[in-house]
Amino acid sequence: MTIRDYIYLNQIQTGDTKAHNFEVLDYFKIDYSKMKVKEVYSKVKELTDIKVNDIKKNKIKINGKWFMIERDITKSTFGQFIDLESYLLDNNYLINHLNEVLAIYVRPRKRYRIEKWAVEKKEKNAEWLLDMDINDAFGLNVFFCQNAEHSIKNMKRHYLNKKMMELNQMTKQTK
Repeated sequence: MTIRDYIYLNQIQTGDTKAHNFEVLDYFKIDYSKMKVKEVYSKVKELTDIKVNDIKKNKIKINGKWFMIERDITKSTFGQFIDLESYLLDNNYLINHLNEVLAIYVRPRKRYRIEKWAVEKKEKNAEWLLDMDINDAFGLNVFFCQNAEHSIKNMKRHYLNKKMMELNQMTKQTK
């Protein structure tokens, strides 16, 4: 199952569309005409079962295109942190736009290096990521969310400490 499939199924489950079980079966191209009900449910469960993959490599191939994974989020630009923080605040966004969240840190490979992050390329990269295996996507999402939450807190703490030091310097200079 891909991210695209996951988003579609999530919309059905949350009532965003009026699709029914048969539409789900048709979506996965399951010929259910000669299947027993139990077999149909078993097949749907098999197709929709999510296992979180632990991706050890720094690259992943999606539809013939190589993407690299930026694992060291401490080297992120401020724009990447802002995007990620805004996504982390909205659980529905994380679920329904997983490809956009991953596009921050999973980008095309350019000459054996990861493409530099740019806001204007994020949408195109997110489109490519719709075809990523959902098990890989969840594995990366868990990694980034765990590390990002810690890094964002540290970044805010560092920024506040820096501002306090600047304020103390200004106070000393005015005395």
